[in-house]
Amino acid sequence: MRCLLVVPVALTLFAFAPGAVAEIWDCDLAEQGTRHGYVPERTTLQIFDDGSGILVSDEITGQVSDRPILGRIASQSGPRVSLHWEVYGLKSATRQYLPKVMYRAGLRRDTGGIAVLVQAAGFSEIFRGAGRCERR
Repeated sequence: MRCLLVVPVALTLFAFAPGAVAEIWDCDLAEQGTRHGYVPERTTLQIFDDGSGILVSDEITGQVSDRPILGRIASQSGPRVSLHWEVYGLKSATRQYLPKVMYRAGLRRDTGGIAVLVQAAGFSEIFRGAGRCERR
């Protein structure tokens, strides 16, 4: 499965226009409730100003790829931006294979506040995290 991820991620690095500039945000997150390990403690988000997408890198994406994972800008309204990305091929704390884990984040550019929802495909549980981001 790892080889399948490398090709799309490598191709996505070239999908952005050469002139696209990224906002880079370094975020510190805390999982709310019992810690299951699906919310990364620290993540870096690169949001491309031309709306072409985002790149996400953290300890969770690092389990399946040595490159950032491509995501998308779901919506933007004023200072709030909604971001979506998916991670394929993770294993749970009990070593259960998770084919797809979906991440949804709401970032407030004015305050740096971030909220993250995480759900593994086929599971009803939703894990939540919140924290602060700092723009580089």
